[in-house]
Amino acid sequence: MNAALKKYKAWRAGKQDRWLETWAQRRADGKTRFVIEGALTYGLTIVGASDAFDWIFYGAHSLSLSRLILRLLIGFPIALVWWSGAESQYWKALKKSQAKASLTSQLPPDNQRGHP
Repeated sequence: MNAALKKYKAWRAGKQDRWLETWAQRRADGKTRFVIEGALTYGLTIVGASDAFDWIFYGAHSLSLSRLILRLLIGFPIALVWWSGAESQYWKALKKSQAKASLTSQLPPDNQRGHP
């Protein structure tokens, strides 16, 4: 059981490290690009999904330019919230990894701790 827990914790730590690297690359592209891409992704996904839903259950398309524009406009504040949340998570994880790195650099190697 203990080995499984250690394996899970190592997997989670690796996942966090990969996410940090990915987010560092995304944030290097800039906030503006992220927000525009997020708004487009949200708007087009919602419009497409609602049109598909209407076609499946009502037999008619509901696609219109006004709906598309409205969903795209709604997508901008949503993408800003996504950016803010990811930035907050990024800085917390970065501080945590820096604290862990500084702690491990202060500890002596295992063979010098006085343990047999």
